[in-house]
Amino acid sequence: MKKFLIPAILVLFSGVLFAQTKVGTTAANFLTIPVGPRATGMGGAFTAVANDATTAYWNAGGLSRIPRSEITFAYTEWLVETKFNWFGAALKIDEDNAVALFVNQLDYGDEEITSPSAPNGTGERWKAEDIVVG
Repeated sequence: MKKFLIPAILVLFSGVLFAQTKVGTTAANFLTIPVGPRATGMGGAFTAVANDATTAYWNAGGLSRIPRSEITFAYTEWLVETKFNWFGAALKIDEDNAVALFVNQLDYGDEEITSPSAPNGTGERWKAEDIVVG
């Protein structure tokens, strides 16, 4: 009986093990949009060689390697009416230390409000955006 019961329980409850696999996979996806033309051109393999103001995004520990203080601004028209903005400033304190500030913003543009009674739109619009400061 035990030889049958234990495998049967494992098979029956194996679905429960994977019930939570996609939790947390859709929030803050805008944080995965790459920053900087050099890093993007390298396919994101920039962590080890980061030496400009975008280092604040890729590898904050690499800020000590920036040669001088820098300011970087990036603007990208990303997907349908979606605009991606990134601002970063890195201040070289001395040979081994630096500090940085960055603002990352994704503007989704104006969206039309719909409802079950007005599926083609109510004529009103709303705006959404994601912002992170670090």
